[in-house]
Amino acid sequence: MEEQRNDGAGQGILAVIGGGPAGLLAAGRAAELGARVVLFDKNPEAGVKLLISGKGRCNYTNAEPDIQQFIAAYGKDGRFLYSALNTFGPDHIQAFFEARGVPSVVERGKRVFPESRSSSDIRDALVRYAQDGGVQFRFGEEVRDLSIAEETGRIRRIVLADSGEPVGAVILATGGAAYPRTGSTGDGYRFAKKLGHTIVEPRPSIAPIRIRESGIFAAQGLDLKNVSITAWIDGKKRDERFGDLSITHFGLSGPIAMDFSRDLLDLMKEGPLTLTIDFKPALSYEMLDARFQREFLKRGREEIKSVLRALLPEPMVGVMLSACRIYPPTPAAEITKEERQSLCSHLKAYPVTPEGLLGLNWAIVTSGGVSLKEVEPKTMRSRLVPNLFFAGEILDIDGPTGGFNLQICWSTGWVAGEQAAHLLSEE
Repeated sequence: MEEQRNDGAGQGILAVIGGGPAGLLAAGRAAELGARVVLFDKNPEAGVKLLISGKGRCNYTNAEPDIQQFIAAYGKDGRFLYSALNTFGPDHIQAFFEARGVPSVVERGKRVFPESRSSSDIRDALVRYAQDGGVQFRFGEEVRDLSIAEETGRIRRIVLADSGEPVGAVILATGGAAYPRTGSTGDGYRFAKKLGHTIVEPRPSIAPIRIRESGIFAAQGLDLKNVSITAWIDGKKRDERFGDLSITHFGLSGPIAMDFSRDLLDLMKEGPLTLTIDFKPALSYEMLDARFQREFLKRGREEIKSVLRALLPEPMVGVMLSACRIYPPTPAAEITKEERQSLCSHLKAYPVTPEGLLGLNWAIVTSGGVSLKEVEPKTMRSRLVPNLFFAGEILDIDGPTGGFNLQICWSTGWVAGEQAAHLLSEE
């Protein structure tokens, strides 16, 4: 009898599992429409991963105005988001934050940031939105399981560490498996699989790149602006990126390396892959060679390492001289033509061999997740469980850097919250 009373009391409750961007927006939207919403998150506060997004600056969407171009950024599965992006797209989320006192700015690559460049402003606006609607927060409470009513195939309760609570509907917004120290440990995959959903194997999508050659590691910690990376297979150019790059103790990181990483594993399957870094893309090989000749003539008595410091960041000087096998104290006037040309070649196309990605522990986004074939794109509702919805990174879709992945959270979260609220009101 007690169980029946509890189930009845909880029939109209929407449980949102996950307090990240998708979960917060979904909970807030459902509550705004009159749903009774309880949000569960095992972390002690909301938006833990959101707070470190974009190194704390939070590139929360992209200002690309062409919806077709926006969808194309997600690749072959982009059409799944068509309805959600039209319902709540980049313009909508910018207006959402503007209305809540968080104005935006657009930087290179149409990346949209809060004007304050503070991710906490984004997180706090979402929390206030949910609070204003009456969402009940249950932080520090881990959902252990979901219980199904066999006669209806519906989720009837969520199981916590020491109790079970009845619900009318559930939104899984638990994130993926990337950067698990923030709480993204793949819990949602386990729940969805138990409920009959297919899980496409999770793997890192946007992650630092491990490289074989250690010579460049001497410049670890260096952040470079306005460089380019090109991918080559069998001497044919396959891809190229331009922007900012970071050298690490294991390889490459920063925006263009992270962007490249999304396609890197697939490219490596096609054949031996080489990446070349152009440290001076604004100069042609001929222009760079002419500049070296002028500098070497003018400063011929100075050591080559001193001359190069005027052209390169200090950590890169040793890397280049080592790669070209030039003794650092050599006077500039004694540099041979072959050595000068080697410097030009390495500055324009420094070769590195990728060995893979650093892994899910360091990835920003997960590729893989709940199969899109089993989710209704217009509602984010499960095709298998009538009162289950999905939002955010748990779904098997991801995009490049530049705000596209957070936009998945906003669009699917809004739709899931809205549709779950409608479902409960109809029942």
